[in-house]
Amino acid sequence: MNNESDVIREPELYDLFNSRERSDIDMYLTLFSKASSVLELGIGTGRVALPLAENGITVTGVDHSAEMLQCLEKKLNSRPHDVSSKVKTIHQDFCYLDVEDKFDFAFYPFCTFNYLLTLEEQKNALNSLRKCLTSKAIVVFDLMTINTFPNMLYNNHHTGYDSVLHGDYDVNIATQSIFDQSTQLYTQDRKFDYVKKHDVVFKKRVRMINRIFFLGEFKLLLEQCGYQIDNYYGEYTFLKFSASSHSLIVVASPIS
Repeated sequence: MNNESDVIREPELYDLFNSRERSDIDMYLTLFSKASSVLELGIGTGRVALPLAENGITVTGVDHSAEMLQCLEKKLNSRPHDVSSKVKTIHQDFCYLDVEDKFDFAFYPFCTFNYLLTLEEQKNALNSLRKCLTSKAIVVFDLMTINTFPNMLYNNHHTGYDSVLHGDYDVNIATQSIFDQSTQLYTQDRKFDYVKKHDVVFKKRVRMINRIFFLGEFKLLLEQCGYQIDNYYGEYTFLKFSASSHSLIVVASPIS
C-alpha cells in the first residue's frame, strides 16, 4: 500500500464523487435571484457556495466537519477576492445552530438533511434554524427519494460503477447499497480503487447513511417545527413531483 493513501481524505473523495454534479446550481440561482445573502446548512467543500458567490451572493456556510471546511478554505484562497470574500464558514453542528445574523434565505443542499437519521436530530435542526430566520424567510430542502439512485429498493445491489481521474491515478468507484424499509435508512458503501499502470495502488472506503423521507411525513415534520410547505418539485428543473421523481425539492417558510 502507498503512503499517499494517508493524505487522501474524505473531502477529496467527496469532490471526486461529486465533481461533475452541477445540475442543482441553476435551481438555487433561480430560487435566490432576489437574495443578497443566504445560509447554507452543510456547506461542505463549497460545491454550491462557490458558484453562488461567483454570482454575487454572500454565503454563510455551516458544517460540522473541520476537514471539509479546511478543503473549502484552500479553494477560497485560490479564488479572486470578490468571490472568496463572499463566503463565510462556521464550524458548527447545524442540529444546534447558533449564528448571530438572521436570514431571508436558507437551504440544505444535495440531500444534507437526509443525513439526520433520528427524529430528535431533525427537530433540533429545524427548531434551531427557525431562530435564525426572518418572518418572511424561505428554506429549500433537497431531499432524496427512493428513485434517487437506480434500484435503491434492492438489497445488496451495486448501484453503479464510475471511473475518474485524480492526479496521476485512475480511480474506479463502486457503490453497494442497502435500503432497510423498516427504518427507511439507505446505506451506501463507496469503494475507491486508485489505479496506476493497471495496478491497484491503494483503496479507500466511505460509508454514507441517509434517511429517506416521503412527502407526507416531511410535511408533518415541518408543521411540528413551525414551518409550512409553499411549493415542492420533483427535479432541479422545477418539474412537478411524482412517484418516479429522482428528487424531492421542498420550499418552506416559517409559520407566522
